[in-house]
Amino acid sequence: MWARLRHLGARRARLVTEATVCVQQLADLLECVWPAVLQAAAQPFRSATWRACLAVVLRRCNGDPARLRRLGRDRFVAAVRRELPRWGGTSRIYTPIAERVYAVLADPTGVRILRPGALERAHLVLEDYRAVRARLADTAHRMTGCAPVVSSARPAARG
Repeated sequence: MWARLRHLGARRARLVTEATVCVQQLADLLECVWPAVLQAAAQPFRSATWRACLAVVLRRCNGDPARLRRLGRDRFVAAVRRELPRWGGTSRIYTPIAERVYAVLADPTGVRILRPGALERAHLVLEDYRAVRARLADTAHRMTGCAPVVSSARPAARG
């Protein structure tokens, strides 16, 4: 049991490193070509709503986030709501973040000439990040399944 837990712990450590690399790559890419989206949430990579918004935009924008403004706010929010379960959320989104992401779709800041390629790469990295998070959740489930059960009951007092 302890050997299995040790091996699962090593796997978890590697997956945490992979997830961290994905977050750093995404932050670097977005800071270069679309920095405004990073300001849409206080801690964007911890927000399921922000991650779902980003996934919707990157999957559909073809290098130009402003294209999604044509959807309109309500259709954008509906698309984010459908995407949210893939990121660990329920169908209830945090509306202020979704509205901020929608507002920055047309933001021109960033290196425009690099945007199409960088956003395509960001989409691929975001999908890698989602897959790593799923493997991390599976590993955590396996770890809790093999952890020894510790009784909280006190031993009987000797008289």
